[in-house]
Amino acid sequence: MCSITKESTMICIAGFSGGGKSTMSKIMQTYLLDIHVINGDNFMFESIIKFPEEAEKIFGAPVDTDDGKAYLMKNASPTNVDSENKLIKLAGPYVEKMFTKVIAEIMETHIPRFLILEWGCSPMLSFWNKAQYRIKVEPTDWNLLFEAFEKRIQRDAKIAKAIAEVRRLASLEFIGNATNIDYIIKNNYDEKFELDIKTLCDELINKTTPISTLTN
Repeated sequence: MCSITKESTMICIAGFSGGGKSTMSKIMQTYLLDIHVINGDNFMFESIIKFPEEAEKIFGAPVDTDDGKAYLMKNASPTNVDSENKLIKLAGPYVEKMFTKVIAEIMETHIPRFLILEWGCSPMLSFWNKAQYRIKVEPTDWNLLFEAFEKRIQRDAKIAKAIAEVRRLASLEFIGNATNIDYIIKNNYDEKFELDIKTLCDELINKTTPISTLTN
């Protein structure tokens, strides 16, 4: 579905932590011209600072820093699914609010042909149903995700696997029940992932109308 209007084509990307969402966004920026990507993870980290009392209730430690990511690295237990789930529910409304704010700011200066909203649990946001296209990224093999996650966070393999599994279980409620998915991209953590994304980008280009032609 693509509305022939002067607005961007909005694309939401969802998936489990370590599944390849950010990699996909970067690759899409190579093949789709006039694209703007907004990453929801940054807003999730900000939510810790914006709501310190709630964060303390979840993790049992006062928020004594202005770096939400650092706070989570220090205080979030890698084995506590309940806390991770509560973090997602705390962050969700703030991510929604900031997506709305940033989109408005972008549109004031330039209307990109493609607008990518990337956040693992984006199916819980209203933008999921508003988007023209909804993409879910998932690994072909969970062991490949665990290996990639270990390299990313530079932790012991056993600890990295535990963290990745907890995040998967905590977000399953929002990602596993996602509806209206237009594309599922399988990540085998090799060159085929990029080839599949390139094929998807070609299809999206053919399905949409360039902004320049809409304003004539």
